[in-house]
Amino acid sequence: MKYSNFYVKKTFAVMAAVLFLLSFTGCKDDSPEIIDDITVDEDNYTVIYTNNSSYCGYTIRIDTDDLTSFLNNYIETETVKVSGSSSAYYGLYFNGSLDASDYLSNFIAVYVNTEGSYMVVKCIDGTYYGLNVSGTWSTTRTEFASSELLQGYNQSNVIKVVVTAAGEYDLYLNDAYVKSFTETGITTGLKKGFMFGVDSQDKEGFPDNFLKIKFKELAAE
Repeated sequence: MKYSNFYVKKTFAVMAAVLFLLSFTGCKDDSPEIIDDITVDEDNYTVIYTNNSSYCGYTIRIDTDDLTSFLNNYIETETVKVSGSSSAYYGLYFNGSLDASDYLSNFIAVYVNTEGSYMVVKCIDGTYYGLNVSGTWSTTRTEFASSELLQGYNQSNVIKVVVTAAGEYDLYLNDAYVKSFTETGITTGLKKGFMFGVDSQDKEGFPDNFLKIKFKELAAE
């Protein structure tokens, strides 16, 4: 998923969930029937279900309750992708803050996809960075392969980020340690939640096919 510094904000009046469109790369919108559903099911999963091609090229966020303080222990989220582009990423974000225009301009995020890859990204003052192989940050985002991730659809993958010291984090996938990283540029921010990317219309298969993802926040403190 590509990012830019162009932001759009959109709100859906369902289940008190607020979605924010963070970045746009563009695709046509000729869907004859559009469905936008965000629900919370009986197992307390937040379920996204859409065939809306106007979201193609965006990364979308769903906020959960704000942190009561800057993350100082850990955050853990279960993800299940049911349908949609296999290469598009989805996951959790935390330590987020809004700018003067009410856009999310600072955060840390971890994304996975159904092909067994993950990324660690951050945004500082609207500029996006990815964690690379050397453990440093650059404006090029690096995809890492992980045997700990369950590949394919309808698979539960749990992302956990543990704070080990100020600005120091350990990443776990399905309870297996995979990587440590440092981020000291973000020192405030209480927003957290879920993020997911929407691929091109061809890859998503909109409007005949649907993107469906389930998220459940297991802990955040």
